[in-house]
Amino acid sequence: MPEPEPGPVGGAVLRVEEASRWDTGYCANAFVSNPTDAEAMWQVTHVVEGTINNLWNANRDADGGRVTFSGLEWNAILGPGQAADFGWCAQL
Repeated sequence: MPEPEPGPVGGAVLRVEEASRWDTGYCANAFVSNPTDAEAMWQVTHVVEGTINNLWNANRDADGGRVTFSGLEWNAILGPGQAADFGWCAQL
């Protein structure tokens, strides 16, 4: 039986937008929001193309493929309706 796909932790909602792309890489901006009525520590999983070589405003558990991102000490907990942004650049 296949393992279930991990989802967002703490009710977080993830939106990813590609900011730029060139022959050997790209950069993406990500936005995570808390739509719940309570504080939430966020963690989201996203499939990343290529190998991350620059990351900002988040931690990660891998450099490519299925990557779980989580907040840093200063942005890990989102209040109700709050959002945080992070991003990465990757080599293809």
